[in-house]
Amino acid sequence: MLGKSLALVGIAVLAAGIAFVMNWLALIPWRRVKDQHWTERARLFHPVRMAAAANIWVIPVVLTFAGLLFWPETSPPWVGVAIASALGVLAGNRSDGS
Repeated sequence: MLGKSLALVGIAVLAAGIAFVMNWLALIPWRRVKDQHWTERARLFHPVRMAAAANIWVIPVVLTFAGLLFWPETSPPWVGVAIASALGVLAGNRSDGS
């Protein structure tokens, strides 16, 4: 039981890391135009914002199905994996610097 609980923590950390890295990589073009007009910055920021919103749904689904597919006997319950990874993605998507 303790092993599966620790696995849920690891899944949450993995989801947060994936979301953080994906957002960081997607924001590279946006950071390069910091001296441009606000419309150009907004044009480059919009796809990043849409991808970050999609990550909230996609990353938990992928991690849940991956656990069920690759480790059906040893993976934690799928509901726990989905909740832990969703919380991890929400933590990884924090954009206010805190």
